[in-house]
Amino acid sequence: MVGQIKEVSPLLRTQSRIDVNKIESWILWQVSKEDWIRIKRGLEKTGVKFVIASGLLVSPEQPWLTMNLLMMLLALIFMSFFVYVGGVSMYYAQNDLTTFVEIAHAYTFVLAFWVLLSVHFVFKLPVLHELLQVVDADIFEYKNNCCKENEEKFKKQNRFYHLLFQTVLNAAILAAVLLLGFLAPAMIKLFEDENRRKVKEINYDFPVPLWFPFRTDNLFGFCFAYSLLMIEILLVAIYLAAAIPFLVYAAFEVNTQYRILKNSILNLEPRALEKYNCVCRVAESQIEMLRQDSFFEYCVQECIKENILHHIEILK
Repeated sequence: MVGQIKEVSPLLRTQSRIDVNKIESWILWQVSKEDWIRIKRGLEKTGVKFVIASGLLVSPEQPWLTMNLLMMLLALIFMSFFVYVGGVSMYYAQNDLTTFVEIAHAYTFVLAFWVLLSVHFVFKLPVLHELLQVVDADIFEYKNNCCKENEEKFKKQNRFYHLLFQTVLNAAILAAVLLLGFLAPAMIKLFEDENRRKVKEINYDFPVPLWFPFRTDNLFGFCFAYSLLMIEILLVAIYLAAAIPFLVYAAFEVNTQYRILKNSILNLEPRALEKYNCVCRVAESQIEMLRQDSFFEYCVQECIKENILHHIEILK
């Protein structure tokens, strides 16, 4: 019996190693070194900022890995806390329509981010890895040189408009944070009518009127609650500044690829002629003479095949 156990134990150890490897492969930030290099290159090509800083893309390298894990933990704790606080606040404000609508707007925003981030980290992070590797490798590379100039022009336009959008968006988010976090509470304190404070359980001096599970009518309680709320606002701002430019980049990239595809279709015959000239030298002015040539027809078919493959890659 002991001998049998000794014989089986190496198999058990091997099986356990396989199981551990399987478990490790499901860890969301567990990517190979080669894949991570490609992912980083893809991220650099997009020009999108804050993606690693926000933890939307979890780096396997230190100190980013520790920071990303802390960011994810903070986001989970704070957003879960405000999902609870917002729900209780709406319950208390159910008979005050103005306060209820204010809280509901903020609550919808936080709840939506809480759901979206949960879905992202559980299901979508591997998709983001794949997408960035595609960006690194380029969606499709044509084997012709005659359309390269227009392709580069379209890509430069994409980069310019995306950078412009990202700059404007970041400025708008910063302005919104300053307005919501500092200017709005100051204006409320200066000009708000005391009659509006109808729900005694809710503190109206915050950027968003809210109930908290501790006293906020003293200096320490107010500062603590205000700090929690500002951290939540900053978390949402960071995720907005990281996620929205990436989604817009993807939309711009698809549009750019369709423009490249359209340009290549419009230049079908020059592309076919370039392939044809690898065997026989013919001037572009002589294309009319080649329309019945079987080899030129084959070159045209190969170019059309490239367009079909390009379109398939865009759809993917």
